[in-house]
Amino acid sequence: LKKSIKADRIFIMEISGDKISNTFEWCAEGVESVMDKWQNIDYSSYVSRNEVFLPGTSRVVKNIENCKYINPKRADLMLHQGIRNIIEIPFYKNGKLFGFIGVDNYKPEEEKNVKLLLEHASYFLEFNEELRNVEGQMPSTP
Repeated sequence: LKKSIKADRIFIMEISGDKISNTFEWCAEGVESVMDKWQNIDYSSYVSRNEVFLPGTSRVVKNIENCKYINPKRADLMLHQGIRNIIEIPFYKNGKLFGFIGVDNYKPEEEKNVKLLLEHASYFLEFNEELRNVEGQMPSTP
C-alpha cells in the first residue's frame, strides 16, 4: 500500500469493547508517528452518534476543519497533529464493525484510487480476522 498510496500515514484502528486504538501505522519519510496518541480512545469520541458505517461505505473528510461541527474532540486532536484530510474504510468481524483502515493527508486528486485500494485492503483484513478465528478453533497437531 505504501508504494501505491501517496499519503502521510496509513493506519489501522481496531475496536475493543467501547474503546478504539491504533494498532498499525506506516508513516512517510519525515512524518512523525501519532500512533501513541490514538490508544484506548472512547469509541464515542472517535465516531459521533450521527455516523453510521455499513459494509461497502467509507468516510472521506476532505477538510478536517469541517469536522469541528460533527465531532469536535476528534477534529481538534487531528488538527493538532497536522492532519488535514482523511479517508477511512470500515472492516468487520463476524458481521460486526471491528475497525477501520485509513490514510491521512492524501493527495486530493488521488482520492478515488486511494478509496479503491483501501476497500480492497479492508476485505483482506476481514479475511485475516476470519482466518485467525478458524486457526484458533483448530486442534493443535502433534
